[in-house]
Amino acid sequence: RGAEKLLDSITVKYRIGELDEGPNVVTYSSVMTAYAKQGDVVGAQKVLDRMQMDYDAGNKAAKPTIRSYSVLIDGLAKSNSKDASRGAEKLLDSITVKYRIGELDEGPNVVTYRSVMAAYAKQGDVAGARKVFDRMQTDYDAGNNAAKPDIRSYNVLIDCWAKSNRPDAPRGAEKLLNTMIDKNKSGELDEGPDAVTYNSLVQAWKSSRLPQGPHRIQELEKQMEILF
Repeated sequence: RGAEKLLDSITVKYRIGELDEGPNVVTYSSVMTAYAKQGDVVGAQKVLDRMQMDYDAGNKAAKPTIRSYSVLIDGLAKSNSKDASRGAEKLLDSITVKYRIGELDEGPNVVTYRSVMAAYAKQGDVAGARKVFDRMQTDYDAGNNAAKPDIRSYNVLIDCWAKSNRPDAPRGAEKLLNTMIDKNKSGELDEGPDAVTYNSLVQAWKSSRLPQGPHRIQELEKQMEILF
């Protein structure tokens, strides 16, 4: 609310001549971020709509960007809405279309995709998160260098396995760990597994309650002591 009140103030000061410039995309996106951090999707969407109206009215500096939409998706991922993941993916679809028809200067990037994945991960929806990850990989392979999967993307997938409560969660997470190691060695992944990766893997084993879990957790914790 405080951020939006400041936005109101900026708008008024510009209209009466106390400011030489009105709110721009950075101003609006910052207010959206304030709402998104609280998981307030309605508030973030309201500001995005306001920004779009300002742009349509002639304020070229208020043209929504990929970051603006990514902020809204992040807000969905942080919300407790049951429909958050579907809503986030619909926004991803919208971004893709807007880029293709020229309404957006940039298409979805790794942050955009990862935020949609996070919405699925929060619900432990492995299939949903994996679908978005594969879509990101396809986009990157098609020439969108900004959509290159990174270590954080893989970490979201492993976190999703940990939250899935599926009996095969440890196996799925371990498979991803090996993939990350291999891709890092081959140069496809710029960074190798980090502490977040291993902590999520440990959580996957803890959640499974499999008999071999305690032994594997000890092994992983020893690896972390050596690596980090």
